[in-house]
Amino acid sequence: MSAHRDERGFTLIELLLVMSLALVILGATLTSFTNYYRSGKTNQVLNDTAQEARNSMDLAARQLRNLANQDPSQQTTTIARALQYDLVFQTSDPSRKWVRYCLDTAATAGEASSAQRGMLWESETATATAPTSGMMSSCPGTGWVSRRIVADHVTNRIDGVDRSVFTYSCSLGAPADCPASAADHTRIANINAQLFVDTTPNKGPKELRVVSSIFLRNQNEAPVAEFNATAAGSRTVILNASASTDPEGRTLAYDWFLGNGTITLTPEEACAQEIKQKANGSTLIYLGQGTTYRYSVPTGVASPMNIQLVVRDPGCLYATKIKPVTIP
Repeated sequence: MSAHRDERGFTLIELLLVMSLALVILGATLTSFTNYYRSGKTNQVLNDTAQEARNSMDLAARQLRNLANQDPSQQTTTIARALQYDLVFQTSDPSRKWVRYCLDTAATAGEASSAQRGMLWESETATATAPTSGMMSSCPGTGWVSRRIVADHVTNRIDGVDRSVFTYSCSLGAPADCPASAADHTRIANINAQLFVDTTPNKGPKELRVVSSIFLRNQNEAPVAEFNATAAGSRTVILNASASTDPEGRTLAYDWFLGNGTITLTPEEACAQEIKQKANGSTLIYLGQGTTYRYSVPTGVASPMNIQLVVRDPGCLYATKIKPVTIP
């Protein structure tokens, strides 16, 4: 007796059912894969955009750390503009070129910029010549030797919310609202920068924030001269300039003079080791140098006598203070 083998296959209904289930599973798999791919692509684009913004912050930080030393002969600041979305400064490279970073959200340069897609521009000159009014006009300005977009899809000003690109901290002793005007630009000691980037505004993934903080090591503000005099015996006074200050905390040079007339120094003189040559022997007499100076007043000098203190910093900036001092 031989065994009988059932050779019947699937029925048409069973086959259609299996095919339908396979299509549903395949469709779900493809949908998940597509969503995963799109999400991954979106995240990659966002990360690339954030890296581009991070590179721009690194470039700005290098340039600002090498901010040009102030030229004492011109007595002008090396920061021409310090606003929330606009920063213009001079670098200390051999050409002492000027650089501008500004946020364009109004398509002023013919690009597709908007509040939803802000663009951070970096513009440069080739020489130390100060920027013109056209170069300082609506971002990025005109007349720059080179200009380029260094960060795209910036959302610092999206949906009516303004988040500053640049914020500033001033030296100790500066007013709380510093920098309130261009007069405060020499007082800026630190600049914080932040960029919010989002390639799909108001959708996922969430925007990314790139930040940087830069200390301006080449900033220099003139010192403040102040002194007092105390009696130290008959016709002897001790002159003390320890009340003088320097905004950057640098070591100062102190020179003392007797007589009338305010001393004016050239940048070269302000940086010289000595300035006693400024005394002319008739209206000004050089006394000496030092934070404190003991002065034995010669007979013939009438009381009160005019004492002049000249304070100089390493950046060739100086200040003077004149006081009448009673002879004990």
